[in-house]
Amino acid sequence: MKDKNIESAPDLMSVRDIMSLLGIGRTKAYSLTRSGDVQTIRIGRSVKIPKAAILAFLENCGYNSVQADGLRNTEGGDYESYR
Repeated sequence: MKDKNIESAPDLMSVRDIMSLLGIGRTKAYSLTRSGDVQTIRIGRSVKIPKAAILAFLENCGYNSVQADGLRNTEGGDYESYR
């Protein structure tokens, strides 16, 4: 996934897609899915993440407004503080 815009993200994403979208590493991405912080769907051995699960996770982190031009934090600060 080249674009970091949530609006253009597919409805089901891979762990690699959420790594790119959220700007996080592989270990953190799998940690979020294993802990249940981000809902997943297993298809065979593949782990898929619904776009709605990413939006719910971001809302829980204080990102109440997702704009077409990217992510907006409504509580001040930046995304880095939520990693």
